[in-house]
Amino acid sequence: MLLYRELDQMETHHQILDFQKRLLDRFGEMPQEAIDLCGIIRLRQLGKESGVERLILKQGQMRLVFVSNTDSAFYQSPVFDRIISFFSVNSVRCQLREKNNQRSMIVNDINTVSDALQILEAINS
Repeated sequence: MLLYRELDQMETHHQILDFQKRLLDRFGEMPQEAIDLCGIIRLRQLGKESGVERLILKQGQMRLVFVSNTDSAFYQSPVFDRIISFFSVNSVRCQLREKNNQRSMIVNDINTVSDALQILEAINS
């Protein structure tokens, strides 16, 4: 349980990598579930860097829910510009939505945590 708490409080990718190295040294090869758990923490970090209030992985989709205040500076930021650029290049697999003043982007064909990480890393690069 202490390991879960430690992982949950990590704020940088470097901290996650160090954590994974310590687990490898202590327990040997990590099972896929442990790798995915570390990936989920990284997803949370990348989502926060991307201005995402909520990130939902469900049924082969990733839903990125953006800042609800439509007057927010986020919508004028370089980060949001990168999101729109990603959408433009990948419009076949993405959908932009607005419902009840809540803006989101859905990305299809996300079957693993690794798939979701690749998308957010592409947006943040």
